Amino acid sequence: GGGAAARLVVDWTLCRGHGLCAGIVPEVMELGADGYPTRSAVRVPGPVRRHAQRAVRRCPALALRLER
Repeated sequence: GGGAAARLVVDWTLCRGHGLCAGIVPEVMELGADGYPTRSAVRVPGPVRRHAQRAVRRCPALALRLER
């Protein structure tokens, strides 16, 4: 459901700049010139939450988590 706001959080100790997150949720995740996410945590609107969950599952470095 749409419920409480969630945040997509990047664990910098694990992130390797694969960029899949931005491909899956371009609505909230943006990459910098270095190929890494530009922010460590982004608010995820309800309608995008399913895509954010997919980004968490698909991250090859396991560097993402979804928090409420």
